Amino acid sequence: MNYELLKKIDNIKSAQVYSKEVVGLTSEGNQFIRVNGADSVHVSKLEGGEELGDYRLLEATPNSMLVYDKYGVHRLDGDLNIIATYPPLTSLYLYKVVTGPFLYGSTWIGEKPGLICYNFEQGEKVWAIETSKLYDVYAINDFCYLWKKDELIIECYEGMTGELRWSKRYIDNSRAAKSDYKALFTDSSIILRFDSNDGSGAIALDLRTGEEIYQLTNYQPLLVQHNIVYGLKYGTEGDKVILLIIDGENRQVVIDINEIVDRHFKYMISGINVTSSHFYFWSIFDAKTIAVNAVSKDVDWEHGMESSGTLTGLVVGNDGDFIMEVSDVGEVFIWERT
Repeated sequence: MNYELLKKIDNIKSAQVYSKEVVGLTSEGNQFIRVNGADSVHVSKLEGGEELGDYRLLEATPNSMLVYDKYGVHRLDGDLNIIATYPPLTSLYLYKVVTGPFLYGSTWIGEKPGLICYNFEQGEKVWAIETSKLYDVYAINDFCYLWKKDELIIECYEGMTGELRWSKRYIDNSRAAKSDYKALFTDSSIILRFDSNDGSGAIALDLRTGEEIYQLTNYQPLLVQHNIVYGLKYGTEGDKVILLIIDGENRQVVIDINEIVDRHFKYMISGINVTSSHFYFWSIFDAKTIAVNAVSKDVDWEHGMESSGTLTGLVVGNDGDFIMEVSDVGEVFIWERT
C-alpha cells in the first residue's frame, strides 16, 4: 500500500477535525473553509466583514454547518453561505448540538455561571440552572452531561427539562482532570480520563445510571468507532504498550504494538484512526503518521510532516482511500492511496 501527495492547502487558521472533514478559517480570518476530500474544498461566500476570530465547530453535515464564535451561533448551508446568525452565549464552553434545534452550553446567565438549554431556531431559552463555575458540556440521547473536572464529578441532566438525573464522583485519590481531556461516548457509556496516584487511566460509566462499567489504569482511550473503544494500555513502568480494543459487550482484544511504537515513535501516540484493514497511528510531537496492517502488523506506510509544525489532527476517509494530515501552522496534506 502506498499514498501519493495529491494536494497541499496552506494558510488555514484554527483548523479543526470533525468526523471525516477539516474545517478552519481562511488566512484573512473572515471566511470558513471546509475540506472533505481532494476534490472537495469549499469556502464560505461571506464577503468582507470583521475577522471571525476564535470559533468552535458544533456540527457538520453534508448540507449544513453550525459554528459558534464571539458574534453568535452561525448556521451555514452546504456551500458555506451564512444563512442565519443567532445571539451569542457568552462562553466558548458550548460543545454539542443534539436532536432538533436544541443547544446546550455552560455560559454566563446574567452575572452567574450556569448550564443552559437554548432553542436557537426560535431564539428562546428552554431552561437554565446555576452552577458554581463554567464546565465542559456534552449531550447525547436526550441527556446533557456536565463534567466538573476540578471536582472529579460528572452530572447527568434530563435534556428537555434540566432535571438532575444522577451525579457521581467517579474517582478518588486523583488529581483534577486535565483541561484538554475530552469525554468519549459509546451507545451505553461515557468514558472519562483521570490521573490518579496509581497511574493515569479511564473509567466507563453507564449513561443512564452513572454506575461503573469498568476502570483501567495506565490506559489512554483514543477513539470510539462503531461502538468499539480503541485505546493504549501501558506497562506499569511505561515500558510496554498494547492496543486494547473493547467492544459493545465489554469484551477485550489485546494487540501487542510495543515493537512498532519503539521503532517509529519517539513521543507518545496522540491518536488512532481505524479502517477495515489498517490501524493509523499518529503523534503530535513526532509529527508522524503510520499505517499498520491489521492482520500482519506490518507498517505499510509512514509519513513525517514536511513542515516545522506539529501534527494536530488526522482524517482517514473512505476506508483509507485518502488521508488528510493537519498541522498547527495551517497546512493540510491530502494523500491518495495508489
